[in-house]
Amino acid sequence: MKHLKEEMDMVAKPREVAKVMRLDLDMRYRRIEDVPLHANSPVNRIMRQEFALELVKVFQEGKIILNLDETWLGMSDFRRMKWRFKGSTNSVPKTAMTPRISMFVGLDTLGHVYMSLYQSNSNNKLMEIVLLNLVKKLDQERKDWREDTVLFWDNAKYHASTSTLRVMKELRIPFFFTGPYSYDASPCELWFAHFKRADINPRHLKTGKRYVIAIIR
Repeated sequence: MKHLKEEMDMVAKPREVAKVMRLDLDMRYRRIEDVPLHANSPVNRIMRQEFALELVKVFQEGKIILNLDETWLGMSDFRRMKWRFKGSTNSVPKTAMTPRISMFVGLDTLGHVYMSLYQSNSNNKLMEIVLLNLVKKLDQERKDWREDTVLFWDNAKYHASTSTLRVMKELRIPFFFTGPYSYDASPCELWFAHFKRADINPRHLKTGKRYVIAIIR
């Protein structure tokens, strides 16, 4: 707008500029996403391209793709907006969930969701236990799942550690890793965003101190 005024002696209102951006240029005004400086380094971009090629290949082969990921729940009320009566406050106390709960989720291309809740930080040993229970669940459903199913997850240290890779090899799990900073390629991230949009504990039940690993679908 400053350029138009100085160079062409024209005055454009913000609303008019936004209309041109949206209708004529098909642009959208969205929140900027911060990424680490090295996220788009040449090496990382090449690795993301290699991951994309592998993902397309698996799709073309007609395989069932099972995405795995985990998150943690440090609070139970994730609401950002809510209805209120006129004159009443619209505040919600943010109470920490103690002890916090970690959630492991598997989401496949058939829409099946596998989930486990536990009270422990993610590490190599925990991933081994989770994988053992996940394979047990998949074996119960179909003994031949390895023939048409491929798992993928990010290359976090406890996902790509020597001990985790050894367990995956022993369990004969077909898998591959995502590229660096490939959050948009992980359906589980969308599942987490959908889950963390409301009050997930409206009855205010205590989390207790239990260690649960069983996989449910």
